[in-house]
Amino acid sequence: MKIEHGRSGVVDSKTQDARRVGEANDLNPMTRESGDLLQSALAAVGDATYRWSIDDDVLHWGPGSESLLGVSGLSKIATHRDFAQRIATDGPSRYERICQSRESDIGAGVPYELEYCIRDDFGGLRWVEDRGRWFGGADGAPARAAGVLRAIDERHKREAELVRLSTYDELTGLLNRVRLKEALTEAMIASQRGRQNSAFLLIAVDNLALINDAFGFDIADEVIFSVGERLRILARRGDSLGRYAGNKFGFVLHNCNEKRLGSVCERLLAEIRDKVVMTARGLVAVTVSAGAIALPGHASSVDQALARAEEALLSAKQKLRNNHVVYTPSREREKTRMQNINVADELITALNDKRIRIAYQPIVDVTTGEAMMHECLVRMERPDGTLVSAGHFVPVAEKLGLIGLLDFRVMELAIETLRARPDIKLSLNVSGRTTSDRLWR
Repeated sequence: MKIEHGRSGVVDSKTQDARRVGEANDLNPMTRESGDLLQSALAAVGDATYRWSIDDDVLHWGPGSESLLGVSGLSKIATHRDFAQRIATDGPSRYERICQSRESDIGAGVPYELEYCIRDDFGGLRWVEDRGRWFGGADGAPARAAGVLRAIDERHKREAELVRLSTYDELTGLLNRVRLKEALTEAMIASQRGRQNSAFLLIAVDNLALINDAFGFDIADEVIFSVGERLRILARRGDSLGRYAGNKFGFVLHNCNEKRLGSVCERLLAEIRDKVVMTARGLVAVTVSAGAIALPGHASSVDQALARAEEALLSAKQKLRNNHVVYTPSREREKTRMQNINVADELITALNDKRIRIAYQPIVDVTTGEAMMHECLVRMERPDGTLVSAGHFVPVAEKLGLIGLLDFRVMELAIETLRARPDIKLSLNVSGRTTSDRLWR
């Protein structure tokens, strides 16, 4: 076997023979006829073929190229230099991506596949897919290439829309909840590494349900959009703003310490409060409330930061509207929270073990001294047999949304008693939240 040395490696005689066959085929009339048919078929479906002499920097374009690329004459892109100047995509150049491949041609060519954006002659941009093969010269370096361009504008628009929907909120155009949490994660990592302080604000539109009732959901959407736009204007470069939930926005503030948080909240609230919102049905006065937390001092994780911001927001809302609260640690609050959790666990276990009991309090007629009826008073029996009064667990059940389960169990026990004693009358204390639940109607 004859071996020759080229500038970029060793090329054996079989590889050289394969290349000579390819070059001979270019001169074969039947090969040219098959190529013409292929070019015509590709042009018929909107694709365009090309041949590129890399050493000479010359491009030969097939039928349909002018239409696909939006050029008024192929002479404008007769060289690769002219064509490359129309590419609007950032990153490595087309030449670098094709010709600086680490692969080598052993006779069959080296495939490539690119996507990029081209400027046309009408001020527009066109996305194309570029697929082909380059073939090496005697020294193994890229010498010529052949490929096909295909228009992918519609596909690129669909992909861009999917990216947009996965990143931004559809109504406001702000970051969606997932991306907002990612931004908060990045801010917390930076803060924990000591690079800068940061903060997170949870901002809620006050009384949005009243706006829905008074003006309709479409006007409420306009209010949400308007509030988002005002917050966007206040955001600094590097800050992250997103829609956290229906009427809530999340604001990640970089380079913001705890001392500044109060004044920042005041400014945000004033920006919303002092300007009415123009809607399709007239002017609407809007206020917001905010809960804020300084990072990383008061939270060690994203979930903890969100939970404590929610807690601060709830405290702000309890002060009526247009208020803000900056989270501060409280041992008493943590103690109460742990007690609530323990009571809730105890109540759920008692419900599952059927350890909810009723104490029957007689209601006596003062004129006769006889019991007219009995009031059902709920009790919880502990595993050791002791009974716990309602004041220990009913407030927690109300707060944590367990009251419906408790009321249902008490009603079951009362019905069992009435079946056994149809001669008596019972009265029940049922939570207002339970009676307003449509499942109880």
